[in-house]
Formats: sequence, C-alpha cells, structure tokens
Amino acid sequence: MKDLINKIKEVESLTKEKFKKWQDENKSLISKHLKEICELDGNLHLEINDSIINHESIILSFRKKPSLFKYNEDDLYNRQESLKGWIFETGGYLAFSITIMGNISAWMKLPEIESIMKNNEEYMDLGFIEQEDLKNEWVIEMVGKFFEIILKWKQGKLFDREPIGFRR
Repeated sequence: MKDLINKIKEVESLTKEKFKKWQDENKSLISKHLKEICELDGNLHLEINDSIINHESIILSFRKKPSLFKYNEDDLYNRQESLKGWIFETGGYLAFSITIMGNISAWMKLPEIESIMKNNEEYMDLGFIEQEDLKNEWVIEMVGKFFEIILKWKQGKLFDREPIGFRR
C-alpha cells in the first residue's frame, strides 16, 4: 500500500510541474504562434479563456461574418418572425487547452451557418501532447490540420453528401 501511496504522490508532483511549465512557458509559446498566424488574415482572431487558472484555452477563430444566405423579406413567415438581413456564419475555431492532468489537447469546432446548418459534432480532437514534449512544430501542425479541415468543410468534402442545410 505504501508503494501505491508514494506513486500517487509522485504523479501529483509531476502534474504540478506540468501546470508550472504551462504557465511559465507553453501558454505563451502557443499564443505567440497563434498571434503570428492572426497577422496573416484579418478574419482570424485570438483569445484566451482564462477564467480558471490551470484550465485555460488558447483559441484561434475565424470571425463571425455574413454567409451567402439572406432572409427573403417578402416571405410571410420571415415577416411574422421579424427575420431579415444576412444570415451569419460562425467560422469555427481551434483551441489548445490544458487537460486536468496538465497536458495539452488541441481540438476544434466546425463552422456553422445560423438557422441553416448546425454540425452534429460538438468538437473534434486534433491532437494531444505532454507538456514536456511541446515544440513549435506541433503547434504549427495542429493549425495546419485545423485549416485543412475548415477547407474541406467549405468544399463540402467532410460530409457523406453535401448538406442541403436544413437544421435538425
């Protein structure tokens, strides 16, 4: 029993070290790369969800913008519901989050078109890495995966068939 108790304490100590590395190095390393990527396109935005220390997410997102769809203002239903103007697209986002055990998870949310298309998946996992293994290349690789999936979504290639766009 003593051996198991010691192993638990060792793991807790290692987890504490991972959180320290996140705060001291890795959070800023990821943020730096994502800021540089945002400078490539004004449609990209960086934010940090830091409402809970050691449970932050660093988020690269496409800004919300008008889609190619617009409400028909002559339609009776749209008039009754006061629906008019452009329908917006949320552009999707990539998040780098610290896990509860102190490692890093990269995950994403696909774009959606309000009132027309909502994705079935809440999010998609892209990768996972231990704090001590984080390198610049991994961050760039995850951003590349994110952009490739967004491109496939915009081309309609992520679906068994291209969606018509009725919300479920």
